Formats: sequence, structure tokens, C-alpha cells
Amino acid sequence: QEGRKLFDELLATRQRSVTLLLSLSQTLRLVGEFQQARDLTEEAYGKTTDPKQKFLAASLRAHVQKDLDDEIAWLEKCNPEDHFTQVELNNSRGQRVLQKGDRAGAMAYFRKAIAGYDGLPRSSATLNNQGLACLNLYEVSGDLNDHTRGLKFLEDAIALDPGNSILLH
Repeated sequence: QEGRKLFDELLATRQRSVTLLLSLSQTLRLVGEFQQARDLTEEAYGKTTDPKQKFLAASLRAHVQKDLDDEIAWLEKCNPEDHFTQVELNNSRGQRVLQKGDRAGAMAYFRKAIAGYDGLPRSSATLNNQGLACLNLYEVSGDLNDHTRGLKFLEDAIALDPGNSILLH
């Protein structure tokens, strides 16, 4: 309650600036307050006219998704030139087609996502997401190598950032 009061005072003092809304949203996401993070991110997205801030808000909002369709909808609002976003979009689309029973389509999306992660800088976030994509691929391929590779990426992500609550979750 005290933290919420301080956030509200800070937001009022800074007239709910887009930069502050996005910063607080990131903080709330890290502590598991996803609904509040969503609310602040959506406010920032609606408030800004700057394309860079709009893309950033959409990206942050995609990471506090309600469900898979919500995540895809927000990823589609992100910068179409951003490689990381396109890789994430392939992974999410793979999950969606898998839910619809299209195993071959899911495999194609997951493989495309995994290959895309190889082209990104090595970070705890990319390793974590690549590991999850490998585990998704394993779910449809049944290939133990996909499972082993996915676990290795997850272990590497945690080794790079052992205190990250998102990775540990």
C-alpha cells in the first residue's frame, strides 16, 4: 500500500508522463503486478504520439499479456523492423497454431523463431525465450535433442542473471 501511494504521488508530480508510466510498468512486471503493469502500459500507449515510445509501450504490453491472442495482438503493434519482436511473434504464432491442432505449422513457426534467436545478441532474455521455443518444438517434434537444447538455453539464461524473477518463474 505504501509503495502504491508513492507511485501515485510520483505519477501525479510528473503529470503521468509516458516515460514514467513505462518505467513503472516495467517495475510492476518484475514484481508480478501484471494487471497494474498492463494498465500503465496501455495508458502510455494511448497517450504518446512518438512512434518509438508507441513501439516500446506495445512491446512492454505484449509481455504482460492476458492470453496468447492478446500477446500476438500487442506484438503486431510493435515495430515491424525489430528482429526480436518478429522472432517472438513467430514463437507466439507457433503456440497459437499448435492450440488449433496444426502441428506442422507450429513446428515451422518454432523453428523459425529458434533460428531467429540465433541472430540476436546473447542475453538472459533471448536465451530464456530461445529455450522456451525449443521446448515448444519438442512438444510437437518429440525429438529429445530439442528438449535438451531448450534446457541448456534456460540454464544459460539463469546463469547470466540468477536473480531475475521472470527467469526463475
